[in-house]
Amino acid sequence: MINEANIAQKKTLDFQKFEKEKLYPFFKEEFGYLNSAFILGENYDQYAIIYYYLINGKYFIDFDVSTIDQSITINSIISVDEYKKEIQGKGRAKKESREYLDKIMKEINSNKYKIYM
Repeated sequence: MINEANIAQKKTLDFQKFEKEKLYPFFKEEFGYLNSAFILGENYDQYAIIYYYLINGKYFIDFDVSTIDQSITINSIISVDEYKKEIQGKGRAKKESREYLDKIMKEINSNKYKIYM
């Protein structure tokens, strides 16, 4: 019988390894330094995974990671203020996005969250 908890744990560990080995160095190269990185979402496309991250409490980055060779393609980088404007308005999804961003910004500003590479 398949143990779903073990599968979920392995996927989490695999992603954390991918994040530490591939994404954190990419963020550091792109932004010059890396203090914090929060994943805001992900979507799956045919040959890529699209990630949305908040970096250093200052930038929102949207990028694709190829499922074939793990190459990274940046779609956009905008400031947190620009991102806040994008998630204004009505609707549950936008409201939840604003609440999640507020929660993350509080964590970043409390200095409890740091990346150790």
